[in-house]
Amino acid sequence: NTGDAVARRAAVEERRSLSTLHHRDIVRIVTHVRHRAPGDAEPTGYIVMEYVGGRSLAWIRFAPEEELTRLFGAGGFTFGHVITYGCKILGALEYLHDRGLLYCD
Repeated sequence: NTGDAVARRAAVEERRSLSTLHHRDIVRIVTHVRHRAPGDAEPTGYIVMEYVGGRSLAWIRFAPEEELTRLFGAGGFTFGHVITYGCKILGALEYLHDRGLLYCD
């Protein structure tokens, strides 16, 4: 809520805090900017993050089997892949937790 000064300050502090994170399995925040679009009373804040190529997990979930085989080899996206990604996610959550941060998305 850009009209709420307390919410704006909290958002700025959150962006500052998040931009100090450095973990191989967390997308890095490069910077944050504010931009006022024509007609807007207040500028909108944006977080600029590093580009991560590849496919999303949502895409993988609904991809045709032949695409999964092409990307991951025989057997496609296997239970082993799920375990590997899950462990990476847990490691990233542990990193955040160790810093007193809570991931709520």
